[in-house]
Amino acid sequence: MSQENTSSSGLPAGVPAQGSSSLPAPYEPGAYEVAPHDYYPMSSSPDGDGTDWRRLSGVIWRKKWWILAAGLVGAAIGVVGTNFIEPVYETRATIWLDQPDARRGGGGPIRPDQVFGGQGWASVLRSRAVMRPVVEERRLYIRPIEPDTLDTRLFSSFNLGEGSLPGRYKLDVDPSGSFVLSRQGAGQVQRGRIGEMIGQAVGFVWQPETLPSGTLEFEIMPIAGTIANLTGALRTQFNPDASIITATLTWEQRRSAPLVLNSILEHFIRTAGDLKNEKLRQQIEILKEQTNYAEGRLRDAELALQNFQVATITEPNDPQGGDPFPAGVATPGRSASPTATVFGNYYAKRVQEDALQTDIRQLEGILSRWQAGDSIDILALRMIPAVNTAPHMTTLLNEYTTKQVELRTLLYTYTEAHPLVRVKREEIDVLMGQALPTAIGQLVGQLSAQMGLLQEQLAGDEADLQEIPYRSIEQTRLQRELGSATSIHGSLQSSLKQVELAEATNFPDIQILDSALPATESIATEASRIIIMATLAGLGLGLALVLLLNLLDKRIHYPEQITNRLGLPVLGIVPRLDAGRKRDTAEAQVAIESFRGIRTQLSHVGGHGRGITMITSPAPQDGKSMVAANLAISNATAGHRTVLVDTDTRRGRAQAMFQLHKSPGLTDYLLERASFEEVRQTTSVEGLTLIARGDSRGFNPDLLESQRMSDFLELLRKEFDVVVLDA
Repeated sequence: MSQENTSSSGLPAGVPAQGSSSLPAPYEPGAYEVAPHDYYPMSSSPDGDGTDWRRLSGVIWRKKWWILAAGLVGAAIGVVGTNFIEPVYETRATIWLDQPDARRGGGGPIRPDQVFGGQGWASVLRSRAVMRPVVEERRLYIRPIEPDTLDTRLFSSFNLGEGSLPGRYKLDVDPSGSFVLSRQGAGQVQRGRIGEMIGQAVGFVWQPETLPSGTLEFEIMPIAGTIANLTGALRTQFNPDASIITATLTWEQRRSAPLVLNSILEHFIRTAGDLKNEKLRQQIEILKEQTNYAEGRLRDAELALQNFQVATITEPNDPQGGDPFPAGVATPGRSASPTATVFGNYYAKRVQEDALQTDIRQLEGILSRWQAGDSIDILALRMIPAVNTAPHMTTLLNEYTTKQVELRTLLYTYTEAHPLVRVKREEIDVLMGQALPTAIGQLVGQLSAQMGLLQEQLAGDEADLQEIPYRSIEQTRLQRELGSATSIHGSLQSSLKQVELAEATNFPDIQILDSALPATESIATEASRIIIMATLAGLGLGLALVLLLNLLDKRIHYPEQITNRLGLPVLGIVPRLDAGRKRDTAEAQVAIESFRGIRTQLSHVGGHGRGITMITSPAPQDGKSMVAANLAISNATAGHRTVLVDTDTRRGRAQAMFQLHKSPGLTDYLLERASFEEVRQTTSVEGLTLIARGDSRGFNPDLLESQRMSDFLELLRKEFDVVVLDA
């Protein structure tokens, strides 16, 4: 705390000089300090139930430089940390997909988007089917400890065999041609001479012809982990408008980055071609199965018609006199008569009824077998004429065939556990377990409704025609089955020839538009992220430290803390006055007004304005003399007879503030060396009397608790309106 000073005129700062008012010497508050910006009239207090966010924000604002310094320290740590991070390089390439335009008819029977679609090809680009051969071909599972000094061509004949052990290895080669291979944590693995197979015991297939003398240190990483790292370093983005896939590789080695990405593209093109050829082969296989089944049904229909014609060759054709055509049917050179027309209509309806009954019976048989637990016979379903004339059924059957082809194509590359395979399996299961059975049931209902309507029409015609030409009806039914089987067989043969033609004239529909080029500069993404995170961490730690120190700070900063912690009322607030700084008139006026407020509050304590007020503090130089002097001045200027008594008999300096004498004073009166009138000194403030501390030589502090001291205070009460004791 600062020492109490006097004004430049030698008078106390609170004494009016030439018509102006000022304050006594400035002071440094200690345990109790309230700055103007520290005080906010809040309903909640720091020690109350709620959190005082405004005061917390004030604490943060006052300590903002601490927080900023912590952020700068964090940023510096981040910058230093980035020096230990390997530089990262980025290279990219683009792939073009020749996708068909639906407005132009698709462009062919099998297209790349029909295998996976644009986004699907982007997934294939990052699949293990592409990544694993790249890792093995470029030996990415080998990481030299010092890549700048190690010639990677030494590993051109290196391969991993069965039971290879990942880890860090060291190969020591001496000039004599012998070597020692050791593994970190396991010690020596092999000792031999150049020309022998190196590392067979740990799964290496490595037989270099020459090795330079010295030490080679390298690390063997797991294949699965290397594939995962490579997949994570590759980003793909598909642009459906331009049918372009952009592949971006982030790699630690600048020279090998474009080589790795171009190798990925080469294996991707190769895999895409294999997948397309596999899909064509799978579709050919499925179409051959369906064509062979249709061919068998066609032969059965031809044989059934032939056998029927042989068995009924001796029977008459119909009751119209041996006409080989059904009655009512017009033939070349003969028109149908009215009677024949009626018979012909009835005959055609009976043929249609028989066909509907056959189709319904077959559909119900397929549905009942599915309900019993069997799968739906797709081939048998395709051979039913009513199915081939129902658009919804045709769409579902074509969808089933497409999904089967896609599933077999996926299984060519992936296992059953792969997400794409599982999704395709689920789609087929939904199609076979829900969509097709529902569609079959709906088709049976439609055919049954048609047959019911047809039977009503036949019942009305039976009054005119009683005899039915059975032979003609049966022959027509067999001819109808033969025609349907012929049509289905021809359609399947046509589709089979188209796919076989596509396989024979296969051309690449996926091409590399832009190959990867060497990266010229490293990207700072990782370094920037680390610096930003370190800066934010520093700011967060600085903020946490400021709040923690504020929580642990037991000093009094707010008026409410006095009320809540000590249970004492706050009668007024004295603004902070820094020592050694010249104050302007506005600041002085604020301080004067604060003492006037304290004077008013004290005048109402106990219900009267007269009394003795003692000013004290926990420690020296807390500013109690300044408060006592200004409080006495405030009472005197208000017209009260006021006396200021300096009761600090050892260090009291009230006389210096008013440029008066130290003795005679209080000690002299208590030692009976001076009378009451002799110790009273008149100050320059009208109505204010000072009693200095006096001469401390020979003074016993116990006299402050003596009867003479009590009598002295009673005299002060009678003589003055206000008594201020500077303790």
